[in-house]
This record gives sequence, C-alpha cells and structure tokens, in this order.
Amino acid sequence: MSDSMPMPIAEAKSNVDIAPCLSVVMPVFNEAANVASVVASVLAQRPVQELIIIDDGSTDGTWHILSSLRDGRVKLFQHAQNQGKGAAIRTGLDKASAPVLVIQDADLEYDPEEYHRLLKPILTNHADVVFGSRFLGGPHRVLYFWHSVGNKWLTTLSNMATNQRSWQPKTLFSFLTVHSSMRHH
Repeated sequence: MSDSMPMPIAEAKSNVDIAPCLSVVMPVFNEAANVASVVASVLAQRPVQELIIIDDGSTDGTWHILSSLRDGRVKLFQHAQNQGKGAAIRTGLDKASAPVLVIQDADLEYDPEEYHRLLKPILTNHADVVFGSRFLGGPHRVLYFWHSVGNKWLTTLSNMATNQRSWQPKTLFSFLTVHSSMRHH
C-alpha cells in the first residue's frame, strides 16, 4: 500500500495504523515508582490524542513526577485527598475530548500496545463499547487464586443482575465511544 493512502481501519495490525482518536483516562494513587514509565508507554501509542491523569491524593511524590511531564497531550488533575478510583475516573471522564475513551490503570496490567485491537470494532462501527478481558484468547498473566475466584463471583452476580452474559465486568481495560450526552456541562 502506498504511503499516501491510509490503511483501512479494518486492516490495522498495530497502533501505528490508527490516527489519534483516543482519550486515555489514567487514575493514579501512590505510583511514584513507575508512573513515568507507564506514561511514556501510553504516549508512545499513535492513537493517543490525550492522556488525562488524575492523581487521587498521592503522598509518595507521584504529583511531583507528573508535574514535570512536558507533552502537550498530557492533562493533569489532582485531588487534594484520596477520594477513590471511581471519583478519579469521573474527574477524567468530565475532561475527555477525543471521540473514543479508555480507562488505563497505572500499573500497566493492560498493555497500551494492544489499543488497536479494541479500537477496531469501534472505529469500524461494529461496537460502541468494547471490554478487554484477561481471560479470553491471547497471552494472559497468572492470577492469584482468590483474585480469580473473586472475579468469577462478581461476573456471576453481574450476569444475574443484568440477565446478560459478561466475561468480566470488573475489567480495567474498557473502550467506549464518547457521545455529547455522556458529558456533564
């Protein structure tokens, strides 16, 4: 394929094949030891239009490290005291402006190099929401026994409550389209 012709999204094989279209919301709490490398890994991905980082009251120097970041795609927000991951995510959702959004944990449990796999169904209009799973296909990490039991228990409760089949409602890698009706003004 010529360099002047963009690759169709359906044929995308990596993040390099997808233009910037993604707001990455990353809640952080006491991640000073690895936040710089996580941010670098996220920003290295071409689909990332903006990285919204919410420091949820860290006390270990995380905010100092974040404050030194010099990339125009990074938007920093700080909670003066810890309000919990949900509050940090809500702050990030309110600030997101790209057409697609992902919540990325700061521990890199999910690999930013995999964004293209979850973006494809959205960008080809086959889905409005895509959830990544550690349990279906591809390589996956070894889970602690009780963590796995807890995930299965939560999945069963979610399936019973919604009368739908879900593999992992507690997933930390979720992509969704951002509609203006989702935003609070």
